[in-house]
Amino acid sequence: MTKPTPRSIVLTDRDFALFRGLFEARVMKLTHIAKLYFEGKEEAAKKRIQKLKASGFVRERKGRRAYESAILSLTRPAFEAATEKGTLARYPTIAWKSLEKRLDVSDLTLRHELAVLDVKAALCPAVEEQGNCSITEFIAWPHLCEFSVARHFERKVVKPDGLIRIAENAGDGNVDEHVFFLEVDRGSETHEILASKAVDYRAYGKSGDLAKRLGVDGTVPFRVLMVFRTPARKETPSVERRNNAA
Repeated sequence: MTKPTPRSIVLTDRDFALFRGLFEARVMKLTHIAKLYFEGKEEAAKKRIQKLKASGFVRERKGRRAYESAILSLTRPAFEAATEKGTLARYPTIAWKSLEKRLDVSDLTLRHELAVLDVKAALCPAVEEQGNCSITEFIAWPHLCEFSVARHFERKVVKPDGLIRIAENAGDGNVDEHVFFLEVDRGSETHEILASKAVDYRAYGKSGDLAKRLGVDGTVPFRVLMVFRTPARKETPSVERRNNAA
């Protein structure tokens, strides 16, 4: 199969930041891209995405209905350009064929992936607007933020939906860091599962393994940010689910 050749286009630092985001998240909507990379300016994001699509750096998921938003993902030329520039150096090395399989998100998984991005697109600008806070890391790739805990004499692997690190300027020259694990609930998990996750996070907090992972001494406290989506009418309201989980 002939390798596609991208058309002439000058890639910017923002383009490479977008490629990194698409590499990690696998899929994004235009609304996500606008909020995360274009300061909420959707028209500017739309024009740039059109150029990137025409140049072969971004592709649209097939099978979209007329009333549905386009689902965008990375292409091989974008992956190779980002790899060559070193944009993906912080991630595990992966070949294009393996990445291509990962980018093939199933319909069952797609809604959850987009829900996680909804949270990221809402949270990142809100944190930056505080003035004294900035997001130093927001990983939305479960494999990169997974951990294991001891449960019933066995090791159990826990895969959070995200890992968030927020730096806060304390005003005295010091910077405090706040760490969050993200769990996005679309109303499909039972309360037993949510409670079990809470137990896992508590065990992980007591283990002290997060400090080792981050390469710091002592204990690193963290919070679990559980986001409850508004479910269908016949299901338990999100506020009630939140209160029951709490």
